[in-house]
Amino acid sequence: MTKIASELLGLLLVCASGVLLFAGCYALMRAVNAIRLAMSGAQAEGSCAGYSAGRFGQSVIVDYRARDGIEYTMTTEFWAGRLPAPGSRMDVIYLPQRPKISDVAPLNLWRVMSKSVTAVFLFPLTLALALSMMASALEKLGVAL
Repeated sequence: MTKIASELLGLLLVCASGVLLFAGCYALMRAVNAIRLAMSGAQAEGSCAGYSAGRFGQSVIVDYRARDGIEYTMTTEFWAGRLPAPGSRMDVIYLPQRPKISDVAPLNLWRVMSKSVTAVFLFPLTLALALSMMASALEKLGVAL
């Protein structure tokens, strides 16, 4: 392999390892937020403001007012089942310290566990792959460890 091809492969591996690290950290952050919501979330009354197309289908847009009196808007990840009518009452759980972190109540064990289990498997896997790719990239770039 030529030196230029080896360096390009090294740079590609560096970029790919960065993307993997980002994905793992994102999964971990979502899991931590879901656990925090379940453990110390405050409940607020909200209302259905409308709908949008989400990653996994239809999503519901919910307006709610936190304890601080400020109105926030959240969008569910997806909505399974019958959509609520616009203007209908919906309960929301949010973090009092960061009200933008929220979910529709009740926050059941399945939703918390699905995010947590994904992170438990995804974060170590992406971390290991990213470190392996980074080591390979440094080798291709000719950097001694």
